[in-house]
Amino acid sequence: MQRFELSGEIKTGDDAVVVAILHEWLGEVKFKERVANEEFTYEDTQTSIYVTNPVVDGTTRPLFLLDGLRQGNEDDVRAFMATLKEICASQNVDANLAYWEVNEDGDDIGEEVEL
Repeated sequence: MQRFELSGEIKTGDDAVVVAILHEWLGEVKFKERVANEEFTYEDTQTSIYVTNPVVDGTTRPLFLLDGLRQGNEDDVRAFMATLKEICASQNVDANLAYWEVNEDGDDIGEEVEL
């Protein structure tokens, strides 16, 4: 089975909007509120997702970063990420998303595909 690294930016600082987007995309997500930011995680047998809003110089940036892995074929991963892009658009939120194939050690072996 192929493995793909997932990456992206969800361009809003509104954590309630991000929660709505992630719930529609993934269903139940785990939430942790940190001193300076929020973190969301999701994991199942095929997918692992981590989303957080970064802090730079003590200030939370108005976007959330997505990092993850997904097992499957490229068509499945493309559809999975395209669904996120569509959900973001339906919430009037811009999103820059990408994925690429990696080997078992996490080394890049495929070209980056941007959505």
